[in-house]
Amino acid sequence: MERSTGTALVYERSVDGRVLSFRLYQDGSGAQAFFMDAETGSKWRALTGRAFEGPHTGKTLDRPLSHLSFWFAWKDWNPDTELYDGVVASSAGM
Repeated sequence: MERSTGTALVYERSVDGRVLSFRLYQDGSGAQAFFMDAETGSKWRALTGRAFEGPHTGKTLDRPLSHLSFWFAWKDWNPDTELYDGVVASSAGM
């Protein structure tokens, strides 16, 4: 997620049947945000999910089916939406 705008995009992590791990490559926002996969060192544009350098150059990560909406519009039409903070509770000790 880009913190300055609260914008996030989601991509599938599989390329050619291999699951990749990603990390932020350099600071930037919007079209200047990039990430790199640990397995091949390919560099990807965060905005498009397209590799621009490395073994995966020219490949584009798939985006899962999703719905793009502004929160103010979503909450007006879906007032009973449950929100989660992203913290996963541990089942250890249960």
